[in-house]
Amino acid sequence: MTLISSAHVGVLLDGILDCAAHARDSGTAAAAHAEPTPACVVTTGAPGERPIAGRAAFESLAGRGWDGDCGLARHPILPLLESLDGAADAIAGAPGLAAADLVAAHVEAVAEGTGAHRVVVVPDTLGEAGQQRLIDGLRRIGISAELLWRPVAALLGWALGLSDDHVRSLAGTTVAVGHAGFWRPEVSILAIDVEEVHGKPYLVPVRSGRGQAPALPATMEMQALNLLAQDLSEHGVSADLAERLVWISRRPWATMCGRPTPQEIVRDTGGRWHRLHRTEPAPAPMAEILAAALAASLDEVTERRPLAAVAVEGPLAGLRLPDGTRLASALAGSRAGGRDAVALPPDTAALGAAHYAWRRSVGIVGYYDSLPDLRIQAQELGRPTFISLMKGRDRVAGGTTVGPDLVTGFSIAGGTTEVDYALSRSDDAMVRKTVTRLPEPADRNIPITLYVTQKPGQGFASVEIRPPEGERLADRPVFLDWSSMTSTGLGEDEYLRTLRVELAWPDPSPWPSRAIVWKAADIPRTMHLFHLACGGLGGKLEFAAKDLMSALGKKPALDWPLKKEAPEDRARMAGGVTKAGVFDSDGSIPAEEDLRELLGAPPGGFKTYRQLSDAVLDAAAAAFERLTPKLRANDEKQLRDLHRQLMLAAAWSYSSTPEPILDYLRKSLRSPWTSLHSGHDYKAAGRCFSKPDDIALLFKATRDHFALKGLQTPNDRAKALSLVLMYRADAPAALNRRIAGDLAGTAVALMEQQAGLNNIKNTFFAAAQLLVGLLRFRMIEPDFLDPERDRLVPRVRDVLGRAKARIRSSDSKILPVLEEIEAFIDRRGTNGLLFEELDKLSD
Repeated sequence: MTLISSAHVGVLLDGILDCAAHARDSGTAAAAHAEPTPACVVTTGAPGERPIAGRAAFESLAGRGWDGDCGLARHPILPLLESLDGAADAIAGAPGLAAADLVAAHVEAVAEGTGAHRVVVVPDTLGEAGQQRLIDGLRRIGISAELLWRPVAALLGWALGLSDDHVRSLAGTTVAVGHAGFWRPEVSILAIDVEEVHGKPYLVPVRSGRGQAPALPATMEMQALNLLAQDLSEHGVSADLAERLVWISRRPWATMCGRPTPQEIVRDTGGRWHRLHRTEPAPAPMAEILAAALAASLDEVTERRPLAAVAVEGPLAGLRLPDGTRLASALAGSRAGGRDAVALPPDTAALGAAHYAWRRSVGIVGYYDSLPDLRIQAQELGRPTFISLMKGRDRVAGGTTVGPDLVTGFSIAGGTTEVDYALSRSDDAMVRKTVTRLPEPADRNIPITLYVTQKPGQGFASVEIRPPEGERLADRPVFLDWSSMTSTGLGEDEYLRTLRVELAWPDPSPWPSRAIVWKAADIPRTMHLFHLACGGLGGKLEFAAKDLMSALGKKPALDWPLKKEAPEDRARMAGGVTKAGVFDSDGSIPAEEDLRELLGAPPGGFKTYRQLSDAVLDAAAAAFERLTPKLRANDEKQLRDLHRQLMLAAAWSYSSTPEPILDYLRKSLRSPWTSLHSGHDYKAAGRCFSKPDDIALLFKATRDHFALKGLQTPNDRAKALSLVLMYRADAPAALNRRIAGDLAGTAVALMEQQAGLNNIKNTFFAAAQLLVGLLRFRMIEPDFLDPERDRLVPRVRDVLGRAKARIRSSDSKILPVLEEIEAFIDRRGTNGLLFEELDKLSD
């Protein structure tokens, strides 16, 4: 081993062309060049004995089949690197060691030096579990190392060869970096800052989220196996040897890199030796495969983003396609390509990592990263929820530890013997959990302070739980380290649903919107056609209004439109909900970037989708206003239908419903004889009324209607009130005791009527949804519908009992809902999603 004394060492992990670079005090770096070699680590099987790594491991007899393998086990590095993000299982033939331990031994061998500051280059898509395992594996052999994202390292290495003027010219631009290598090809987009230090410009990449790893038609190992099998056959050797030799022979990997294949001698299973002759570089089969995969990812992630350059790094970046062009040039010429194409040498990222280590030592920013939100589950106002511990940050200097942030206001309840801690992160779909047993039951509420730290790209966040000075929560300090917590396999909403907290009323359940619904229902086209048709009141507008009403009223389950999307994108597009609409109940549409990602630019020359939706709502309101006086003078069915469709279409925008339509609905409810659409007016008002005075008007008008006409046409009116109570957090404040009691009595009478008809269907559940919604009035008056004293409660229990008797015992969906209604009446509800369940059953 050659020892190179350097304070700053960059290590590039690839599995085939791993290398190290060493930076001097001036900040420049020189890399140790390597030939394509399937790196490996060899273990002896003896517990506690350190693995053999580096050249000695590759040249050992392990795995060659020459002498019974001498009791040694060969572990190729490339599969070990891929396994860092997977389960941390023990490695066969390496007792007591995990994949990260073997990778750490390999890093030590590649570094070949006594560097005090090692920086290890990792893929832009390596998850936090993989980061943490690698860091922990290095620590176990006494190496303190920092990880650096591969595209960041590549840009820093590239900038070392640029003139100062060129570096300055990149300020404020965006660059695509493609990795053409063996460990996880990927594409990343980074913004570029430039910082001047003592008159010299330094390029500073700005990372905002993970890159994208394209799917390849076959693994790198399979590509190498196929090449080696063909190579052996051409030399008269059985292709069956390929599987045993693929991690021993340099030949297939050299071919994949477009380099000459070295001469080698191999031994077959019969003990015969064969010479495999050196061959000149042949067309690299990986070039076309990688070019197609990376170009597809580049097109996807760079759409609508102008690029200053496309930089391609990695051992395969210089490959030539059959037409003679280099892989980098092919990417730059793709649909989303940039103006300049740069094929970087294989050691560029190692050079950049060493230079980054030097920058860190002299206080020059190396790059900027982002941090996700970190949240903890706690009880707030008597309800389980997730509370922010550390807000996400869009811009954090790389290598910087953020925090500790001190978060107060938490306490552990008296009498507690063990505490469940659950954390969630905005960049991880699953909640993680751990349990701490207290040394003795808490004799009172114990206030606690949470100390939160995060470091971008360096494994998991950490949360320390501290009691008041002089007290303790366990036998040792309590740290919530994400890496040591257990995944629950549940998202936030699902996890909260498992917490059996007794509730006296349900929380409001605002209606969400999602971009995938816009795509599935073809909303931009429908809106655009309606806007075009609003020039007159002819047949075109009639059809366009009907189509718009139908499209905006879509409330699909998201599973079927998401089936057409990439599996890795589905959770992000769903955003934790199973159903969604075009507008949310606050009148907002999905985020502009989400809509553009799925749909491209808005039609009709509109700059944003919000401009398009606003223009459509304004046009609908104008047409509605023009129609109203005509309809009062001439009650023609065609005009009435169009007028109703315009009103209902606009009302599907919820709180964004235009004022002319809101004014009409107010007049209709105050003076029912002026109503043009009866129950439809109520349905519209239930969706779009959000101001306290409007909500109070809807409650009073509905109560007066039922008092005057009894249970005639009840469904629309009951549903309207249910939606207001479901969507609007402050709706209970618009009630008074008398109106709330009258409406609860009407809801129970309607449930009794439908149960008597053996009709446990949508009208029954609309009334039940109203009754459950009215329980939210307990926020104002806690003794409302008191389960022990209110004379209405026995009727509720009776009608629910009759309904359950009429439902088949095998109906697993409806029976739990009926039981949960009774539980809420008795102040022991547990299903925070009951509103949503009743909303589905009443539609």
